[in-house]
Amino acid sequence: MARLMTTNEAAASLGIQPQSVRALINRGVLPARRFGRDFVIDERELLRYKEHRRKPGRPAETKE
Repeated sequence: MARLMTTNEAAASLGIQPQSVRALINRGVLPARRFGRDFVIDERELLRYKEHRRKPGRPAETKE
């Protein structure tokens, strides 16, 4: 059985704020289920998101 993570745990894993995790969920980018007032995220879905997400911050400059 997959481990379920809270938005706080997911945020810590991603290095972002819990509010940003909820925004990803609300936009449909990160699948989650409502559990009471919060969401729970399947750890496998979080790992899949981490593999394919764009890194935060400015893109690296290319050297010509």
